[in-house]
Amino acid sequence: MGTGAAGNGNAADAGFTLRNGEAVDFVSGGRTTHGTLLVFTEGQMFRAYWQPQGGEEKYALANAGPNSVRLISTPPQGTPTTDGKPGITTQPMQVLSCPQL
Repeated sequence: MGTGAAGNGNAADAGFTLRNGEAVDFVSGGRTTHGTLLVFTEGQMFRAYWQPQGGEEKYALANAGPNSVRLISTPPQGTPTTDGKPGITTQPMQVLSCPQL
């Protein structure tokens, strides 16, 4: 387990938009792991997952407090969104726990 930050592009402090297909990097200890957000829906509920580039495993973004998430390895639930929704912009997130990437 480790800590890091999630953000888009090469700068974790830029924040990101919570939408399917959004490029989101995991930055920890000076090392960047590129990945993509995947958004699934069940009725009115949206679930966000992060998948490292070139990897098969998907990690749920679990709320861990203000501007903080935990990455939890779990199979996605629901149906993949295809229209980029919900499209909510968020500040960079502090990742409180994560797999060894």
